Amino acid sequence: MITWLAFAFLTAWMIFRTIATGHGPFANMYEFSIAFAWGTLGGYLYFERRYRQRILALVALPVALVMMWYATTIPSTAEPLVPALQNNLLLSVHVAVAIVAYGTFSIAFGAALLHLIQPAEGRRGLPKPELLDEIGYRAVVIGFGVPQLATPLARTFSTGMLEAGNWQTLYQFELDRKSTRLNSSHEWISRMPSS
Repeated sequence: MITWLAFAFLTAWMIFRTIATGHGPFANMYEFSIAFAWGTLGGYLYFERRYRQRILALVALPVALVMMWYATTIPSTAEPLVPALQNNLLLSVHVAVAIVAYGTFSIAFGAALLHLIQPAEGRRGLPKPELLDEIGYRAVVIGFGVPQLATPLARTFSTGMLEAGNWQTLYQFELDRKSTRLNSSHEWISRMPSS
């Protein structure tokens, strides 16, 4: 019940943040960390409902809590998107797919961990190793399968940008970022005391 409430509140947060920023809540690490926690909870709720194994919460919920804790340690300000990310559809689909993948990989991690801590014949209180193996397998299939569905969309978008001669829009932010990093590294090195 508490997990469902947490999932509902995080869903509401994502909707309100999208309305406030004008794009999906995936533009910085603060937003992505909370979305990662949301994806982990969603993955847990799906697998718990399908397999009736609440024991998966033993690993999934701490992963979500750590991501929420991490989000409290970084700035929550909403910054404008860099030019390459200003395609709301591509950004939203790309990151939403990643969130689904990461959430299901968290469940696969939990199932594998529970599988490893018990002997081959099983342990009282834990699901049978065969069931944990199936849950882990299904989670990995979803985690790898869902991003493959979004690959044609990304390719179509980038091909359209390149054909239109907008390659600079795609890559200029990366060049600017690298230039800034090189300049700051040069400044840091020049401030080092000479030996």
